[in-house]
Amino acid sequence: MTINSTLPEDQTQAITALLERFVDTWNTKDPTLFGTIFTDDAEFIDVVGQVATNRSEIIEQHRYPFAVVNKEAVLSLTNLYIRSLIEGLVIVTGQWQVENSSTPAGQLIPMRNGVIQIICRHVGPDWSVRLVHNTDLTQVYRDVKPGPGFSGPQT
Repeated sequence: MTINSTLPEDQTQAITALLERFVDTWNTKDPTLFGTIFTDDAEFIDVVGQVATNRSEIIEQHRYPFAVVNKEAVLSLTNLYIRSLIEGLVIVTGQWQVENSSTPAGQLIPMRNGVIQIICRHVGPDWSVRLVHNTDLTQVYRDVKPGPGFSGPQT
């Protein structure tokens, strides 16, 4: 992970550890384990716009992708920017990459990538994930016609 943080070193280390748990638990494909990094009232907006509004819904939201389309997928995060919103709330903005996703029929699809924002909340002695907004950029520009004056490559 490439990290740029405006936080004090101890907070940066704590948030980095939480982000590593985010990636590690996502990559285990165990939705219940993945759910342990979230607050009870967390929200997760996934790449197709579905919104889960608590830990239980986040766990359920991830059962299908972990079992089918992301069963063999590997997530990584990079270019992370960490800063404080207010005391006890931190926002992380970065990029993600997923390799080895597949269609529901099991056909391997090309590497996917996108942007992610994660809001972390200090709960007791630990940090937990309060909100995730996840966007898949892989298909965003496919079949988009360039505007007037664009001289770059055509899709």
